[in-house]
Amino acid sequence: MTAPPAERLTHAAQGLVEDGTLTPRQAAQVVERLRPLVPGPAAPAKAKGPLVEFAGYLGGALFLGGISLIVVPTWDGLAYPARLGLAAAVTVILVAAAVLIGRPWPRAEEPPAAQARLASTLGALAAGAAATTAAVLAPDDLELLIGSVVGLAVAAGGYVALRGVPVLVAGGVASVLGLGAALDQAGVSEQGALATAFALLGAGWLGLGVAGLVRERGVAGLLGGLIGLGAGEAASVDSDATALYGLALGVLFMAAGFGGYLATRRWPLLVPAVLTALIVPPSALANVLESGLAAGAAVAAVGAAILAAGGVALLTRRTAPPR
Repeated sequence: MTAPPAERLTHAAQGLVEDGTLTPRQAAQVVERLRPLVPGPAAPAKAKGPLVEFAGYLGGALFLGGISLIVVPTWDGLAYPARLGLAAAVTVILVAAAVLIGRPWPRAEEPPAAQARLASTLGALAAGAAATTAAVLAPDDLELLIGSVVGLAVAAGGYVALRGVPVLVAGGVASVLGLGAALDQAGVSEQGALATAFALLGAGWLGLGVAGLVRERGVAGLLGGLIGLGAGEAASVDSDATALYGLALGVLFMAAGFGGYLATRRWPLLVPAVLTALIVPPSALANVLESGLAAGAAVAAVGAAILAAGGVALLTRRTAPPR
């Protein structure tokens, strides 16, 4: 009889140890990483995955849509206990659903992909509901700040427990809103200072992705690059000196995005790098030169020079004699 796939994987890894290709520790790591990809004997059970995911998305959307249709038009007119109780109830329901579906503890193995996606989506929605609850509890002038901090904390906890892109993106959104609210509370309004603060936040998210501190490295890098793009563009439309600073920020984030792609081979890192190259330099130079025509010509000339250099390098490499 043919051995089960998991057993064949273990035998193959042992063979690589015996011929010296891998050490025993490396072989154990390979088996651990590949075992979730090996089909188990209970393959028919996987058919439930898409149905559970569909039911979760549809049920969650209808639940939230119905609640929104009832509550949103009358939210300001509701009594304080009603607003607090409603927000807290939705938060508890979403957290319970995310934990029930994701089953983060004890986690002997990764849940099916559809189940993991649904749990992460519910975790992201729970972070938003928790932020709403905290905003209801907060003073009027601190609603956004406290709500964002609580939402970020719930998203961070949700990511540790559930992983996944949705809850990671929820954390990114909460961090941007929280930083903006904190700067507003601190009375920071100078464009260069605002750009610096958001550039540091973007660099933090970019670092999470490039360093591999989160599993979704490309998504974290994408978030960081987009935040950096916003920082550079915000500075590029201010005074000449600040516009040049915005241009410098844009160049740094372009280089970081392309460098991060080379280091990780995660294509989402290229998206904000290309968008930054497309948006920030023209805006900054148009502001400094006070002429969109001159700025366009300068940016186009630089782009043509880079294309020419790349073409020369490619041709040189192709025609170089073999060593």
